[in-house]
Amino acid sequence: MTAAPARTTDTAALALDGLDQLVVRTAYDIERAAAQRLLGSASSRWAPVRLHDAIAAACYQSLSACLRVTSASARAMSARGIGRSLEHTPMGRAAVAVLNGLMGAELSRIGDRQAITMALRANGRDIACVPRRLDEAFPQAGGHLAIFVHGLCGNDESWAAGTARDYPEYVQIHTEATSITIRYNSGLPVGQNGAHLDQLLSELCAAWPTSVQRISLIGHGMGGVVIRAASHHAHASRSAWLPALSDIISLGSPVAGAGGERTAHIGAVMLRKAAGQALSAPPIDVGHINPEEWIGAEVTRRWGDTRQSAAPLPYVDYRFVLPRLDEALEPGEPSDAISASLAGAGLLDHQRVAELLATWLTARRAHPIEPRVRYDTPV
Repeated sequence: MTAAPARTTDTAALALDGLDQLVVRTAYDIERAAAQRLLGSASSRWAPVRLHDAIAAACYQSLSACLRVTSASARAMSARGIGRSLEHTPMGRAAVAVLNGLMGAELSRIGDRQAITMALRANGRDIACVPRRLDEAFPQAGGHLAIFVHGLCGNDESWAAGTARDYPEYVQIHTEATSITIRYNSGLPVGQNGAHLDQLLSELCAAWPTSVQRISLIGHGMGGVVIRAASHHAHASRSAWLPALSDIISLGSPVAGAGGERTAHIGAVMLRKAAGQALSAPPIDVGHINPEEWIGAEVTRRWGDTRQSAAPLPYVDYRFVLPRLDEALEPGEPSDAISASLAGAGLLDHQRVAELLATWLTARRAHPIEPRVRYDTPV
């Protein structure tokens, strides 16, 4: 059964919840901490202290209650079909993608309708991994799959956001590969999205209309890191699709962590120091990449692997397109990794990048493995 689409009333309800959690309660924490420094402890018998605490608590609690009631009313309106569906327009889908990038983990935790579930996409809609649906969405399905994974706060339509021809279309025309885009909740932990991608690729290959002979994964920004997580997860769990993987292409992926994530972390620390205590609600976690997923043993142990890092697979060609030549590659990357300086040009809207993708996906795989694994459509 298809889940009910997110509506504008769901967005209004979420905005009111965020106002309550991130603004009202945070302001109350900071104001209370400042008052305690100026007037003394809340346990003091001094009348002005008790009076201030009572008035402040009443004001903030009343405002918080008003926001919660209004939020509940907006959600009730959405349940009755009131409000415009966000999935009907590219702008609405883009807004949902940004929202998921900022607070996707929280949306998933509370079961909000705006939380994105990873899926194949075509013409602005999800495509189920069943033979009939795949046949309809990809009438010219071939044995070489080029799968495009977007970055933080993006979606499957991000590849067509520029003025030049979008990369999936360019690859479809200039190579024998079948271009496939996916959409996922970019606010979830990278390891979790990697596990989801591993599962999705297993389902895709099992239901694909023809034999899958080669898989190329192309990721932009965070998408490149999610791909690395998926390949590591697949290697540890011995997923059936992995032997067909021949290329991993990363476009400006933050292999050492994103600057925005580090900035958000510093801001969170400063905010907590200003409050003088732990906040009632944690700040939004912007695309946080847990370093333990790459250099620690905890995640790899959960995946059944004892190695300490997501090492490159020996039979996969890794290629990198970087916005600057001074970008540092992750230690241990193959020495023949390819980079291209674009002098600041957009990585999603550049003719040279499109040509590189077509060249790489047309070339024979450099590290063939035998026997080749084929996936046949179930009878």
